[in-house]
Amino acid sequence: MRRLSKILLLVLAPLPFYLSVFLTDVHASFVITAGTVTLSNAITVDVSSDIVIEAGGSLDAGDCLINIGRRFDNSGRFNAGTSTITFYTTLVSTITGSTTFYHFVCETQDKWLYFQSGTTQTVQGNLTLTGGVGQRIKLRSTTDGSKWYIRFLSSQTAGYVDVKDSDALNRTITCSESFSSGNNNDNWIFLDPDVTPPAAISNLTALTGTQNDGDVRLYWTAPGDDGTSGDITGGIIRIKASTYSITSAN
Repeated sequence: MRRLSKILLLVLAPLPFYLSVFLTDVHASFVITAGTVTLSNAITVDVSSDIVIEAGGSLDAGDCLINIGRRFDNSGRFNAGTSTITFYTTLVSTITGSTTFYHFVCETQDKWLYFQSGTTQTVQGNLTLTGGVGQRIKLRSTTDGSKWYIRFLSSQTAGYVDVKDSDALNRTITCSESFSSGNNNDNWIFLDPDVTPPAAISNLTALTGTQNDGDVRLYWTAPGDDGTSGDITGGIIRIKASTYSITSAN
């Protein structure tokens, strides 16, 4: 493992710069002022602060995983390849400049992502945005009330996000358990939160089993996803047995 500890990694050389170790940690900012940095061999690059590509710089991301703590500032050239960009810390992050990403990921609850107003971000592969209950990922413009744009090559989904001032171009993005804070176009589709729990089981019946001594056969009518309506997908049924009383505490 190669570790670049607590320094600013500054690339100035006009000649290509190749980084192809197994794992690289940059404990500050990764700034490319000139020349080309090429990542390869599916390495993972952890940048605890910013990636800055200045006007004379170029970053070829290849097939790598790039984890960014705070800011992605692109004034030069970013070649996404088949890479994955992940915003992984709880710090406020800003995306500056129009950039084409391959995979774009944020799964940090209560994260704030600011996109430079007037810019367009393109996602060629998958957009993964997943916040949490009461801790939605906030997507905002750097200038309140001014649009930022995002373009997809295929329809996308997201969960637990709060979006404002955005136009999704070409394709739709369907957001479950999410909230529109206004000024978004119709390609942002916000589904109503699921606030109705399954109904309680009211007809549980236990009968003596016949195959083995001590067997018990249980019968009940499964509830729906919303009360008694709909089908539960991915639900879990827990069955507890004990010689003493079972309560919610145990």
